[in-house]
Amino acid sequence: MANMERLNHVLEVIEANPDRHDQDHFRKVTHCGTTMCFAGWAVELYGEWLVQESDLDRVTERLSFMTKADRFASESAEEILDLTHDQALALFYDAKSLEDVRLEVKRIGESQ
Repeated sequence: MANMERLNHVLEVIEANPDRHDQDHFRKVTHCGTTMCFAGWAVELYGEWLVQESDLDRVTERLSFMTKADRFASESAEEILDLTHDQALALFYDAKSLEDVRLEVKRIGESQ
């Protein structure tokens, strides 16, 4: 069963920081700071990245979205949020905008 408390918290953080949300990248350094998708934010809030944010500009893109558990951000976030694989795919890959993310979180909650 999905952890709705964590899902809603991640959504709240994204809504409070829309300039740091980008569904196209798990975690990416931009000229305005680091942006993250929903899965990236879940890892940021409840997991542990392999590479610290201050070192992102010195590592490969692949290493930028690996967690300390030697897993991709999407795999760690799926576990952190207690999602089914299908729920994770819809939220992390199919949702392209903040509005899409809101709808997916709502769908997950309604399916509980």
